[in-house]
Amino acid sequence: MRRAAVATLVAGIVASGCTGGSGSSGSVPPSPATSSRATASLVATFRGTSARTTRPFTVATGWEIRFEIRTASAFSVSVLDATGAVAETPIGLRGPGGGSSFPKSTGQVSLRIQSAGRWVVRVLSR
Repeated sequence: MRRAAVATLVAGIVASGCTGGSGSSGSVPPSPATSSRATASLVATFRGTSARTTRPFTVATGWEIRFEIRTASAFSVSVLDATGAVAETPIGLRGPGGGSSFPKSTGQVSLRIQSAGRWVVRVLSR
């Protein structure tokens, strides 16, 4: 009896086209988070095991820093302006861990990455 009920339920879901209950068979537009992630383009990837200042690169509003620290050590990322002065320090933590940040600085910038552990930093633009 229970198997028959489950089979009927599954058949009903498949017949409805798995549309989320709306009954329409059209596609669902992506959410803003999915859309923005899909349009992000990789500007640069930096890897290391010690402190480093990156080469300069140019970014506009909405850019993102994705980071990963693989060892248990302090990790921070500062954004430097075109003169080399610290504009902001959007990331500071003790690893291991990872995440992303959306700095406010724009134009020509570089990153000062402070860590004694293994890390990866990716810069994406929107």
